Amino acid sequence: ATVSVLNCTPRTLHPPTSYMKTALPLLALASAAAALPHACIDANERALFAAFKETFGRRYTSPEDEAARRAAFKANLRKGADMEARNPRATFRVDRFSDMTADEFKVYHSLDR
Repeated sequence: ATVSVLNCTPRTLHPPTSYMKTALPLLALASAAAALPHACIDANERALFAAFKETFGRRYTSPEDEAARRAAFKANLRKGADMEARNPRATFRVDRFSDMTADEFKVYHSLDR
């Protein structure tokens, strides 16, 4: 499995100050994805995605595009929670790539051509 759209950092590091601009409580919650059980992610998906969009200035071209991005965002939160549960020495946080699929991220970063 590839860690493509989630950022892995040691637990001792703090999120960059740029992450603390807006919606800090929700993104702080999402930034500790493994601390969130899937039920919590599912229950707060809309609020977490709204905070992500505000923080990273996301605007989508259509309701369908936004729904697809929200689904990718939720899947990435769940993937981060699962991966962190398997590796407690790592943390996964929300970043500007959190609404991309793994395939989109690979192309964006020229990892898979």
